[in-house]
Amino acid sequence: EGPRMDEGVLIRSSTRQGLHPLKNPSERQTGKDRFMQLTEEIGPWRDCCRAMAALFEPAGDVNLQDVLNVLDHPNLTVFNGACNYKNLRMARALAVMVKKNFTDTPEEWELWRAMSPRVAHEVRDKGLWSPSEALRFRDALRVKLAMPTYGFRDLICFICLLQSVPLTDSVV
Repeated sequence: EGPRMDEGVLIRSSTRQGLHPLKNPSERQTGKDRFMQLTEEIGPWRDCCRAMAALFEPAGDVNLQDVLNVLDHPNLTVFNGACNYKNLRMARALAVMVKKNFTDTPEEWELWRAMSPRVAHEVRDKGLWSPSEALRFRDALRVKLAMPTYGFRDLICFICLLQSVPLTDSVV
């Protein structure tokens, strides 16, 4: 038996798990619920957008901690300045949208590697816990991929995609 719809949710019959069209599988809250929360915070988001524009407009790279500080607006309930998966994913998405890179400092690597317990485990397991090892690996990927702007934000995605695949010299 193939997948079926049940009250607007796609059910995979083999696993009996549902996929809701308004829900990101990595979050427990639907997009509709998140949107409704955001509509109640128009004023604080306007302030947040102005502050973000001031960070992203100048030429050069953006500091990740500065972006998290802007998200730490006292009247926002959906996002905050915490170093967690949701906030770092939002910061990364903003940077990608405006074609900006983060500064890739040792302090930023400490933020990225703490994104979630799973990410921290994978980073430690791959031997990239220290900022110097992360920089070395990032630089090797920049050369190998011919992408001079490859940064920690990309490296974290790469590590998440690898999951339990061990890193060897053939990878870089």
